[in-house]
Amino acid sequence: MKELSDGALSVLRRNDNGLFVKPAAEVYPFQWNWDSALVAIGLAQVDVRRGRQEVRALLEGQWADGMVPHIVFHPADVRRQLPSPLSSPHAPISLLSPTSATPSDHPGSCLKRVRH
Repeated sequence: MKELSDGALSVLRRNDNGLFVKPAAEVYPFQWNWDSALVAIGLAQVDVRRGRQEVRALLEGQWADGMVPHIVFHPADVRRQLPSPLSSPHAPISLLSPTSATPSDHPGSCLKRVRH
């Protein structure tokens, strides 16, 4: 079991850009909501501060109406524009995000899990 968890942590560290963990560095270079939730829980097992950072980075894209987008296009990633970053009118001005989102409870649940 230790070998499996060490391998998983190695993948997370390799795909970590300091702000968030990319699900796959070349294929999915953006921050994806569901992936970040699971990454935060995994990282919190070995580094609580880094697990919290994952959720905070996701919440940087939270819309004015409280929704959290499925994808957050952080400024350094926008140049890649794999899925089109058509931005919601509710998205923060500094970030692009697609026009679909989930209720904001999802990151909150992760943050609770990371704290405990």
